[in-house]
Amino acid sequence: MSKESIQGPLSALRNAGTVCGVCLVRGPEILVNLFPFSEARINDMVSAVDDIQTYFAQKNRKVDQMSFGYDGGCLCIVEDDEFRLIVMHMLADEVDFIAKASRAFLADFHLDLFAEQIASGN
Repeated sequence: MSKESIQGPLSALRNAGTVCGVCLVRGPEILVNLFPFSEARINDMVSAVDDIQTYFAQKNRKVDQMSFGYDGGCLCIVEDDEFRLIVMHMLADEVDFIAKASRAFLADFHLDLFAEQIASGN
């Protein structure tokens, strides 16, 4: 799947409500970064989220959604078995809408990957 085919739906999410940044991640690899921050800051954020997930995994707890509120905005992090979508938004009241939209994106993304595998004969 090309980066361009991913960016369209992520850009739509990026323009929803008070969303001001979106990042699609697989493990430590940043697939698409639509945050208005430097690559180094995004890498630090992804690393911090990985550390949080590792902590919960060590306690035998699977966390597939997290939300954090800060003075300057909020983060909604939705994860499935392979990918993680990190969304920064400004209003805490939007977290349910953003989480739902993020899950829908990840489900569609997996369907597109599956369709590509079938089309390529894998």
